[in-house]
Amino acid sequence: MRRLREAAGLTQEELADLAGLSVRTIRDIELGRTARPYRRSLELIAQALGLNAEGAARLVRTRKARGAEIAEAGAAPTADDGPRAAQLPPVTGDLIGREDLIAAYERYLSLPGAAVGPRAPLLITGPAGVGKSMLATRLAHGVAHLYPDGQLFTDLHGHDAVEPLDPASVLRGFLCSLGVSPSNLPGSLSGLTALYRSLLADRRVLILIDNARATEQVRPLLPNSPGSAVLVTSRAQLRGLLIRDGAQLLETPYLSEPAATALLEEVIGPRRLRAEPAAGRELIRLCGGLPLALRVLAERAAQRPGLLLRDLVEELTRPGFPLDALDVPDDPASTLRTVLSWSYRALPPRAARLFRLLGLHEGPDIRLDAVARLTAAGSGSASLNRLAAELSVLVDAHLLESPAPGRYRFHLLVRLYAAERAAEEESTRAGGIAYAAPRFAGQDEARHRLDGKPRGAQPPARTREWYGEHDNALRLTCSSGGPGRSTGAY
Repeated sequence: MRRLREAAGLTQEELADLAGLSVRTIRDIELGRTARPYRRSLELIAQALGLNAEGAARLVRTRKARGAEIAEAGAAPTADDGPRAAQLPPVTGDLIGREDLIAAYERYLSLPGAAVGPRAPLLITGPAGVGKSMLATRLAHGVAHLYPDGQLFTDLHGHDAVEPLDPASVLRGFLCSLGVSPSNLPGSLSGLTALYRSLLADRRVLILIDNARATEQVRPLLPNSPGSAVLVTSRAQLRGLLIRDGAQLLETPYLSEPAATALLEEVIGPRRLRAEPAAGRELIRLCGGLPLALRVLAERAAQRPGLLLRDLVEELTRPGFPLDALDVPDDPASTLRTVLSWSYRALPPRAARLFRLLGLHEGPDIRLDAVARLTAAGSGSASLNRLAAELSVLVDAHLLESPAPGRYRFHLLVRLYAAERAAEEESTRAGGIAYAAPRFAGQDEARHRLDGKPRGAQPPARTREWYGEHDNALRLTCSSGGPGRSTGAY
């Protein structure tokens, strides 16, 4: 191949650019480091060199002859020539409010692979319904042309209605897609991983791994080639992937108010939004920038022109089960309650109960010591440390946020779901709040929470702390008052 390249007057860099391959791929083929080049790569090289059909066929035959030598030496079975895998799911709709993210990470995925070792995977995380899978799919389609050896896709069902996939099952599917006969598949996970990485060693393949629950699901699916790229989506943080595999983290944010407004305008039209501006803003606030919730409500309004936006606001704020407004009867995967239930069911039992108990709290956020009182966890340092670790499980699962050390809060819609779980699985909600209220900051100080100032002269830090709790105390006291609950209100 080097003689052909030099006869064409091309450098390795120029040939790589014309063929859409990496310089390393060209160099390794010429030096014999690539034992059996991928057929598609040789076809691209032949096209870039301007070879006729006979010359191109000769170049491919050289590859086959080299493959026979490897087989005689007892090497592992390699992929037969076959169709290039193109498994990416379709892109559905525009990703409003994600334009900057898409541009930045398309640039990242377009960069040349590392000189030594594999490219770091891109880990896309975020809460349920924020649009991780759509973002990853859009990114993958945007750079697919840079990976001429194919695109592989799997849904690991980490948070889903079905059991999570194990990596061995995924690898068998990938290897068959790469042309390996099922009869040649190794029996062990380590053997499957080794063959998979050997086949991808000199290829440029894009791999999209959706809906992972744990690092152990993902790690065997990572190639060892610098020319390939991996995108992973997960509701979990997958800290092992960040620490040991150097993953690049993309935390998918909630939509900003302008982006949420643009989404509503796209679905229901700007005229309808202008007719009810206050209701539109309240709808956006109640959805908290969650794209799934906004789109479900907007599609309902679009399908029913007589449905007012303020009617949707009323549904989301009525007592009982406001999440019913976000049901999609013919598609459970688009129903927010169902989507959240998959994250909830994946929690360990202690974290699941903590999630339910936090659903009893009425305030906008809550401190660690208040969580300890709400859950009767104890106030000692060891107890608080254990409780903080359990809260971290909820934060890592994107079911809870921690805006500052020692402080926690729910997304509004997630809190509604937690309250539903508490009502069904815990003792009465009223009893839980009555228990929490007098213990909120200590018996002898609780009755002074709503005076308008802390009791006595206080240092500035204490005053700021008190004002930070005022909203919580007000909501908690209002909720705990009333017939049958007067003992909890001051």
